[in-house]
Amino acid sequence: MNSTATLIADAYLADALHWLTAADDAAAAGNRAQAADYQLLADASLALAGL
Repeated sequence: MNSTATLIADAYLADALHWLTAADDAAAAGNRAQAADYQLLADASLALAGL
């Protein structure tokens, strides 16, 4: 993978980590619907990262 592709994948991985953290926070607060939405965003970011 070239350096540009690596940087893009790293950005999507960071984005996924952000959404996973938000999902955990929402779940801890008892907001399951919001947690599920954040999980979908994390899944999309992981897909865009090629994982």
